[in-house]
Amino acid sequence: MPDEANRNNVTPSANDSKLTTLIHEVSHFPAAMNTEDSWSNIKWAQKQAARDKFCLNNADSIAAYVANIPNWDGLTPVWRP
Repeated sequence: MPDEANRNNVTPSANDSKLTTLIHEVSHFPAAMNTEDSWSNIKWAQKQAARDKFCLNNADSIAAYVANIPNWDGLTPVWRP
């Protein structure tokens, strides 16, 4: 699995990476968020989030939020599907 892929402007792209996989898997832990795999992959999670802003039980939605894809700017994460 690749490291975090970056666009020309150094922002992470919406692809699965080591970082998003780690976040995805940790989010399944009951002590973390006890998420499910309702749908899988970052791009699909973004499409679903555009329809349902409360998709907090999906592991890839959490991974995209924590990695702040596609709105990564080095500051506080901002999720805007």
